[in-house]
Amino acid sequence: MVGGVLHRAYFATRREALDWLAQVRIRAGQGLLPEPSKVTVAEYLDFWLENGVKPSVRPPTYRQYEQYVRCHIKPVLGPLRLQALKPPDIQALYTQKLGAGLSRRTVQLIHAILHKALSQAVD
Repeated sequence: MVGGVLHRAYFATRREALDWLAQVRIRAGQGLLPEPSKVTVAEYLDFWLENGVKPSVRPPTYRQYEQYVRCHIKPVLGPLRLQALKPPDIQALYTQKLGAGLSRRTVQLIHAILHKALSQAVD
């Protein structure tokens, strides 16, 4: 972590890795690293639905995904920055939905949709 941003790279030797880390720290100090993304979870989910889901599933499936995202995920996680999303935020969503009277199966479907979306975000 440098400047609150996780940087990853792989090297053949420990020395190469330490040299790279030193350069990243220097660039961070000079303000030359890109700013963390400002994309919110809601913005990403809208993009994902249109570009990742709609072309690859049947219309009824798309409508179901869109409904779960709109009614359950976006109201709770939507305002958060995608890059700042943490596992406790997601667990709080599940707990809130179970506490609101949703069935375990509905929460499992919310989890499956969110898992697919976030897996593609990582890729």
